[in-house]
Amino acid sequence: MRNLTIKPKIMSTKFNKILVAAILITLLFGALSACTISNSEDLKTEELNTEELIDTSWQLDTMNGNSPVPDSTLTIEFTEDKVSGNMGCNNYESSYQTDGDNLDISEVTIEVMPCVGLSSEEIIGQEGAFKRAIESTDSYEISGDQLIIYDASGAQILVFSRQ
Repeated sequence: MRNLTIKPKIMSTKFNKILVAAILITLLFGALSACTISNSEDLKTEELNTEELIDTSWQLDTMNGNSPVPDSTLTIEFTEDKVSGNMGCNNYESSYQTDGDNLDISEVTIEVMPCVGLSSEEIIGQEGAFKRAIESTDSYEISGDQLIIYDASGAQILVFSRQ
């Protein structure tokens, strides 16, 4: 009679290797899926933040804690691809980008107009300060009917009310 010997350790070792490989593959795909879901959620947040600015108009309440020059109105309006408004006398516009609550407005262009009935020195100073503030924008928040803009240090530089 012939003796047949089965080596159970070899079979279980092969089975264990296959099982471990299957588990690792499952974990890898699970981790990759989690990354994809996380990135999708980040994109949705960015889109929502951008959308909350589109087609909104705001009037300046304070700049660096100070009220605007009397009888002057400073505004900001967001469209899908640009920001524009009035700096008290002259109009301005620029492109802008958002990323979450980050807001980047740069290279503001000004449409120079005659400033009738306003003190030129005060308006020129206010417009220069406003342009510098807008171009130093780093982040924003909307709180109720207020748009609050911060610089890179986190200082509140512009506060607007919804129009």
